[in-house]
Amino acid sequence: MIKRTIFIGNPATLLTKDEQLVITLNNENSGLDEAFRTSTIPIEDIAVLVIDHIQIMLSQALMSKLLENNIGLVTCNHTHHRIGLMLNLDGHTLQSQRFKTQLEVGVPLKKQLWQQTIQAKLNN
Repeated sequence: MIKRTIFIGNPATLLTKDEQLVITLNNENSGLDEAFRTSTIPIEDIAVLVIDHIQIMLSQALMSKLLENNIGLVTCNHTHHRIGLMLNLDGHTLQSQRFKTQLEVGVPLKKQLWQQTIQAKLNN
């Protein structure tokens, strides 16, 4: 089955219950009755969850369950730009190897990479 990318762009509360992502919209002015304000999605069907509103609340239980299922959690700021990505650290051996390699890199290479980063920022 193809996994889904879930985008949440309105005020909402996100919880987990019975291996499901429970989404409750918090906008009382939407005119929706209670049945339409709450929906559920099986966590196993999700690949990425994108959070794009500053009034979205997530439970710690949900974040843990997302990471246990190797689901990427992307957060955006008030200008709708990505500012963070949360990934499972133990879920993928290649990812763990890359983190280890990055931590073990020497000081000269770190300085060179930092210089390239600053130059690219100045050019932009």
